[in-house]
Amino acid sequence: MQVKTDGEGLITGYVTIGGIENGIDYSGSIPDEFSTDFMPGKWRLDNGNIVKNASYTPDLDADTSTEATSQQTFNANILLQLAELKAANSSKSEAS
Repeated sequence: MQVKTDGEGLITGYVTIGGIENGIDYSGSIPDEFSTDFMPGKWRLDNGNIVKNASYTPDLDADTSTEATSQQTFNANILLQLAELKAANSSKSEAS
């Protein structure tokens, strides 16, 4: 695993596969909720260990919307149409 930190040791990103630009290799213990509760700055690298940042406050201006963008909706519709076409072609092949 690699973590990326800012100048104060706050973890701003991480990867478990591959690498991250300016990443630091980390092989210590990982808190159970680290990956499910990750937000940039919520965790810090302290003396070589990942610990919760006691002074973390969420960015209330951050976009936390779960609503699909128009591009995501478009992509989903295209994939649905493709699946329907494949199913229709498969049914025609089986009927022959």
